[in-house]
Amino acid sequence: AEQEEVGLPKAVIVKMLKELVPESMKCSPEARDLVIASLNEFLRLIASEANETCAKRQKQVIAPEDVLGALETLEMASYVAPLKELLDEQKSEAANMRQQRKSEKRERESIPIEELKRQQEALFQKARLDLMARSESQPGAHAMNLTGLIAAPAAGVSKPAEDLDEDDEDMEDA
Repeated sequence: AEQEEVGLPKAVIVKMLKELVPESMKCSPEARDLVIASLNEFLRLIASEANETCAKRQKQVIAPEDVLGALETLEMASYVAPLKELLDEQKSEAANMRQQRKSEKRERESIPIEELKRQQEALFQKARLDLMARSESQPGAHAMNLTGLIAAPAAGVSKPAEDLDEDDEDMEDA
């Protein structure tokens, strides 16, 4: 059984070519296939060299430094500086995103539980009203009885203990 060749998705490369080639020019199918083959070979070459660098350092994970080193080894040092800048930008963006998530989490945690419950109940009420409006605009579309949903208690949606049947009680004990 022959292994399927792994590479960049053809559609992605074709889209890139359309964006990069001026509208006044066309790219023949043969030229497009050559670009695709070249890009895939370029990736294999860099990945192989980065893997060797990583193995020499006795590491299991290829790091960005391994890729940059591979470019230098393959006499493509002119790409190293722009890629380092790109890497620094990506690291900065990632750090900003982490910081933003942390501050959002701190903000959420600083909201009192009573306020969170009030917000939740307001969302439930809005959903009930939306459901009522939909069911009224589409009579007969739903055979479901909405009375229980619409009249759900403000304190929560759990059933009172006396409404539990034996199977429900077993589930509570579990």
